[in-house]
Amino acid sequence: MTDPDVVAVRELPPGVTEPTDASVARTWHTMTRRQAAPARRRPARRWVPAAAAVLVAGVAAGGVVLLPDRGAGPAVEVGGAPTAPPTGKADAGGGPNAAGPTSQPVSLGPSEPIDAAHAIDTLIGKVAGSTAQTLRPGQLVYTRMSGATTVDDIGDPEPGRMVRDESEIWYAPEGMSAKAITRNGVDMPPGESRPVDKPSIWQPTPAWLAGLPTEPAALRTELLVGIGDNKKWTGDHLLAKELGELLASSEPLLTGAVRVTMLKMIKGFEGLSARETVFDDQRVWALRQTEQGRFDEILFDPATGRAVGRASGEGDTVSYQVLWTHKLVAVAGAR
Repeated sequence: MTDPDVVAVRELPPGVTEPTDASVARTWHTMTRRQAAPARRRPARRWVPAAAAVLVAGVAAGGVVLLPDRGAGPAVEVGGAPTAPPTGKADAGGGPNAAGPTSQPVSLGPSEPIDAAHAIDTLIGKVAGSTAQTLRPGQLVYTRMSGATTVDDIGDPEPGRMVRDESEIWYAPEGMSAKAITRNGVDMPPGESRPVDKPSIWQPTPAWLAGLPTEPAALRTELLVGIGDNKKWTGDHLLAKELGELLASSEPLLTGAVRVTMLKMIKGFEGLSARETVFDDQRVWALRQTEQGRFDEILFDPATGRAVGRASGEGDTVSYQVLWTHKLVAVAGAR
């Protein structure tokens, strides 16, 4: 299979930090529903294989698939509200050892289209004077993510349902590797940290983040070098996805100049659109890049210009949406 998430898990050697829970969920869905040709090996990433393995085992045991980036969850048409979730489906927990999403149903708020270029210009004006936080020796970045994930029963023809999914991750600054993970109240093994030979979008460091180019073309080049070649997706689509993962761990460490440059770079994406939505009582602007029917979004707070979440899906269906908060803490487990 050529899907990047399938390759990430299939070629994942023991001890290598690799995919997010969302990536593994997409992988399981793809492996059960799609066939494709093999792809080349990708470099190691900063995410956690141990947690990913637990997740795959759990959803397999429970007969439930997570569909955070694909899947046929409740349609969220632009300007409309999601359909009511069907009832009577199996819980997505996958057994006592799994840390899958809860069975608590959740609805996404209504959306309406907005002008992407105007939205980005507004965000640039808000974020231009923002500053980066500085990690003191020994400190970690604590990220709390609260959102919704689509779950689906294998072989069930009914559309999936959106359920609450929450994670807490404590990131070490070198490579943004996870030192501790809690998913829906369950502690998960963080995996083994690896030395950072060359910082990149997949293994950032505070120094690398502070030194990112402040010219859009140069920033694009620097970020794509870390991603590498991909024959299936364009650079715009790869960046839309990977920027969301980078910002989930590293947004507080970006300077205002880099935030501005990143927005200018996004403004040049092919397949760009935008929507305004409300999720968990927070109004956000979603900058969406669509390719081959699949989209990835970065969610921004229009009041501050800062990235506060991400979403993804296919067609007009949002199947994964999360908001995050960040805090610098002294030890793993601190909130």
